[in-house]
Amino acid sequence: MALIITLPPLLTYLGALACNVERFQISRAAGVMSALVGAMLLAWHKLSAPDAHYLWILLALIGPVLLAIGNLYRTLRWPEGVSSDALAPGMLIAAAVLLLIVGFMPGFTLSVPTDRYLPTLLIAVQAVVFAAQFLLLFLLQKSGGPVFLSLLGSVGAIVGVPVAIFLQGETAPEGLLLGTLLIGTGVALLNIGNIKRMARRGRPLRH
Repeated sequence: MALIITLPPLLTYLGALACNVERFQISRAAGVMSALVGAMLLAWHKLSAPDAHYLWILLALIGPVLLAIGNLYRTLRWPEGVSSDALAPGMLIAAAVLLLIVGFMPGFTLSVPTDRYLPTLLIAVQAVVFAAQFLLLFLLQKSGGPVFLSLLGSVGAIVGVPVAIFLQGETAPEGLLLGTLLIGTGVALLNIGNIKRMARRGRPLRH
């Protein structure tokens, strides 16, 4: 799962090209191809395993597609003249409404244990972290663009894979080293192209 969330940068970049949000660059295109080959290598090893659950693997692959669509949609439909800190609360309120609706569904509950203070403390900390995270998300979206924002998935993979292997005892999948190198190379190429683009955008005009 941690490696699957490295796919949004690739899908977001392809979508950005299709929507004319970005211009074609050889280095960034090479990064997309490198990371895509790495992801396909890992997926092929996972699908070829004798105990592979194809339905769950395919459902998991829908996640990066939805993330890429969200990244592009926020850029294309960003209200003119509206700041990041004005949009983040609206997204948090929408998420709270969805959570409330799910809480009323059979088999789900939003009740919190009141016999100890730790659950309430964790919820309070989580609320603060989520509020800061959504604000940061919109700031990155506005300043860096959809492709730069989608690189957060790669950060999650860098953290998630070692945690799964060394702390949770998960067996490393076949092709992990080569796939990780290819994905890392692709992310680096995408990042280099984005840094150059942002540097050109921030360069002062000469008269």
